Amino acid sequence: MPNQDKMRELILYISLLSESDEKFGVTKLNKLLFFIDFSAFKVLGNSVTGEEYQKLPQGPAPRYFLPLRNKMEQAKEILVRKEIFGNFSQDKIFALREPNLSVFTPNEIDLIHRVVDENKGKNATQISEESHNFIGWKLANDKETIPYETVLADFDYEPTAEDFELADSLETLAQKYVS
Repeated sequence: MPNQDKMRELILYISLLSESDEKFGVTKLNKLLFFIDFSAFKVLGNSVTGEEYQKLPQGPAPRYFLPLRNKMEQAKEILVRKEIFGNFSQDKIFALREPNLSVFTPNEIDLIHRVVDENKGKNATQISEESHNFIGWKLANDKETIPYETVLADFDYEPTAEDFELADSLETLAQKYVS
């Protein structure tokens, strides 16, 4: 189940950690949230927020981000300001209060830092393109929820000799029962 309190604190925390990143805006925030939640599912066994992510043409995005963002603006927890970055207009998010880090485990905080640090200096286009390489986004239809389990698919895996031996033995066994 989505945990809006954790999502709220995660938005604040990422915004605070990204204050000095001139390329940080709403699009990058959406991708960081996605990478954090899906990385946590893969490494820790659960996402940080439980948020649903949907396939959009620009990449995955939290399904309920906009209503939460609006609530956070109204509550004066964040400030969203349009800024010009190069030839683009960018919605920058600024945390107006300190995040409550007690809602996160130490492992979640480590993972959040790692994902934010790995993506520092990337612009919205670069991080969006990376999200387009994710198999769950590729397989989903527009506006469809991307299952967390798709992060477990590893298509770069090279089968070992033992894998081929197991496949041969299973094929032999299957043929025995089919015949």
